[in-house]
Parts: sequence; structure tokens; C-alpha cells
Amino acid sequence: MTGNHVDAGMPPAGYAVALICNEIDQWRHNTLFVNELAPAFGALGVPLRTLDYRLQPREVKTALNDADCRFFLCFNGFGSELQVVDGQPGRFRSAYEYFQKPLFDLMHDCPAHESMEHQVESRFRRRFLLLTDYGYVGVAKALGIRHARFVQSIAFPTTLPGPTRPMHGRSIEILLPMGFQDPEVSRRRHVTASYRSRVYSEVFEAVVEASIANLQLDPLNEVFTACREAGLTFEPRDPDSRFLLTTILDFVKFERRQRLVSAVAHLPVSIMSRTPFEEATPGCRLRHIQPRSASEMLAVMADSRCVICPLPHMTGHHERALAALTAGAAVVAAPNHVLETEFRPGRDLLIYKTERQLVGLLEGILDDPACLAAVAESGRERALAFCSPIRLAETIVSLFELEQADPQL
Repeated sequence: MTGNHVDAGMPPAGYAVALICNEIDQWRHNTLFVNELAPAFGALGVPLRTLDYRLQPREVKTALNDADCRFFLCFNGFGSELQVVDGQPGRFRSAYEYFQKPLFDLMHDCPAHESMEHQVESRFRRRFLLLTDYGYVGVAKALGIRHARFVQSIAFPTTLPGPTRPMHGRSIEILLPMGFQDPEVSRRRHVTASYRSRVYSEVFEAVVEASIANLQLDPLNEVFTACREAGLTFEPRDPDSRFLLTTILDFVKFERRQRLVSAVAHLPVSIMSRTPFEEATPGCRLRHIQPRSASEMLAVMADSRCVICPLPHMTGHHERALAALTAGAAVVAAPNHVLETEFRPGRDLLIYKTERQLVGLLEGILDDPACLAAVAESGRERALAFCSPIRLAETIVSLFELEQADPQL
């Protein structure tokens, strides 16, 4: 690399740092991703070191100030908020801008959701936001994040290397890994009596009613449509807009999950969730599995014949579906534009559009072991080929090389 010229395929010298925060990430999702990406970066000649940025602040500062540390990687914005005093008392600046280190931020969640408030002000130039949901890219750009783009998520071949366990040797018929919350928690947040709050409450009720009735509706897009038709300005930087978005997304997610559980209660479904569910219904065959780490969840998937994936968003990848595909389980997923176009429904996985259709698919596939095994095998092959961790690592290295070619842009 000389001047502004970048040799194609030339890996950056030095190393990179992945930032995690175990205090926040109790399920160790980010550790799972690091375990997959570290070998991929290593294969490209870029050793990946892992630091918990809350427990190891001195090591993070050392890496920021180390010429051999080329870039940082974080997840869902955690770590993007780091700042340093910028030469004058009381004035702070992004640590990555100050030390001129690019930050690649792999994000699965909606950047305008209230749970992502920690990263709203992280609008510095060297932050490259890599969103695994293409519907979130426009939201991120509206937040003022210049370098936001869609990337594929990854499968998990390091955590679950082949060969997979045969179907007849798996002890779980149907696995449903998901969290629960009373959806009414979101509705009860719409309680204030201001004129604006009343309008927001009406929008909330209209959007959740439509989204619950039709699983093919994307609640994120419905929020934008409703605001546009009502003459309201949706501004992701505005806390009120993020409040409206959050309450709608959360209500729809958890109400859909409650209805799903009611629909499959008569089937041999094992639910992995922190929150218990009601099992007293006559004829209920549901059973509860204690929550585990993300890596342990993959091991349970590898012991499951079929995994239901009630995906939380419609226009992106999600680790739950890709984990189940990697585990060699037959995936039955909610409507999702990425899965429907990058995988072949009926061959690589199954897509349900209603709770009734879900029940029919599950009953049919459990009665046809050969079909179950064929869907699982085809889905796994496609996921490993199309969503390899090295593909994402190559994308990040390429973006780094482009940034280094003209770092002033």
C-alpha cells in the first residue's frame, strides 16, 4: 500500500480488536460472533483480539494508541460511545476519531429502538455501521450515521462443525427459542393526556391491529406509512418518535409470539425462554427449557429436529435462523424477505404466513422424516455457503482498505 493505491487482496498489517461487554450481553451473543469471526480474520492475516471495554479500559486505551491496531469491531453500538477529552477541559470527542481508528459496528437490532439509545449520538465519520437488516439502513442514515450499509450476517461453523447429528438421534422434536413479555406493557406506556400523546396512541392502536392480523406486514414500515398518512413527522433523532416506534415494535413482537405459542400448544414443542409460560391448558404438550448462553442454544438446536423462528424483523438476517440452519435442523420461519429470496422455501426451509399454516407445516413435516431431513440438509448447505463468516470478514477488510486509501473522505 503506497500513497493512495491499494493492492487488491492485500491484508492490513497488524491486528484488530473486537469489543464486547459481558455486563450487558448476558447471553454472550457477541462472544459467539467473535468466536466465529476470529478464525475468519485470522485466515485473512488479521489477528482479532477481544477486549471487554468496561472491564479492560486500560487495554482498550493501549490498543487505540497502538499503531499496529488497525481497526475496531463492536456489536449493536456497544463500544461506539467511547470518548476522550479532546485537549481542552470539558470537551469530549469520539475516541475513534481522536486516535484515527475505524470502528466497524455489526448491528442486528433497529438503531432507532429505545434499547439502542446508547449509540444515537455516535455519528462520527470513522464509524461504519454494518446492518444485517436492509430496512434499518434508511433509519440509520436518518439518525445521521453517514456510513451505514447492509451486510449479510453469518452462519456458525466454528461453534457447530460438521457432521451434524442424524435426525433419528435428536431428542427434541420442535424447538422454539424466544423471549416473552406481556405485550400490554407497551400499550400501558401510552397513558399521558397531551394532544400529541392521544394522536400517538391512535397510531399505535391502528398499526398493531393491522400487524397482528397479517404476519406479512412489516411493523417498521407500517409505522412510517401510518405517520405519513396522518401527517406526522417521524424523526429518529426525536425521543418521541423512538418511543412510538419502540412501543409498536415490542407490542407486535410479543403479541405475535403469544399467539404462536397458543397455536402450537398441542404439539411436542420445547420452549427455550427465560420467562415461564402457562402450561395448565388441557392437552398442552409444551415444555420449558432453561435459558442458556447463545453457544449453548446452538447445541440445543443441534439436538432438535425442527426449529421455529418467529423472526423479530422482516427485512434482515437473524442469528436465530442462521444458527438453526447451521445446526442442521429443519427451520420453519415467519415471513422474512431475506430468507424468502436467499433461500428456497420448500427446499432449504419452510415459511409460514399464518398460525394455522404453521401448525399444518409442523404436523406434515413431523410425519415425513425423509422430507424433514432433506430440508434440514439443504438449508445447512446453503447457509454455510452463502453466509460464511469469512465473507463478512472480507467485507470489513475491504472497507478498511478503502478507508485507508483516502482517509479524509
